[in-house]
Amino acid sequence: MKQQYTIVRDDGKAELVISEFAELDKDSFSLLCEQRYPAGTIEAALKKGKESLILTIRTLNLYPPGAYAARIADAIADLYENSEEKNRIEITLDDLIELGRGEEIEEIEEEEDIEEEEEEEEDIDELLDEDLDDEFDETESIDPINSPLQIADDDSLDGDDDT
Repeated sequence: MKQQYTIVRDDGKAELVISEFAELDKDSFSLLCEQRYPAGTIEAALKKGKESLILTIRTLNLYPPGAYAARIADAIADLYENSEEKNRIEITLDDLIELGRGEEIEEIEEEEDIEEEEEEEEDIDELLDEDLDDEFDETESIDPINSPLQIADDDSLDGDDDT
């Protein structure tokens, strides 16, 4: 899936606006979220560093993945450094391309998955090997189940036949 982020620095309103779009249909982006930040908050986060800026731009509504958040933070920093040249940046990210960059990470995860599967097989074997006859006594009686739910006598279990 492709995602697009439009970052607009609005000096007139003293705010930064980040709009998130997703490609839900082929070559057609739909707005998912628009988040507004006071310019002072963004400028203060920029002074503290990239990590602080990422924490600032992430909200309940707009929470991009780590790699995307880093790219957005770089774009915001560029927007504020070159404020005379531009006041709008668009970033288009494709999950397939972005995930392709982490091939080494995927290989490590695959090795971990194999180890986890082996551990799960051992756990299953242990369950099957246990002797269950000792744990259950067939002479004990089963207590009746008291359920608070009851079906009224006049209610039918059949469908609506009132037509």
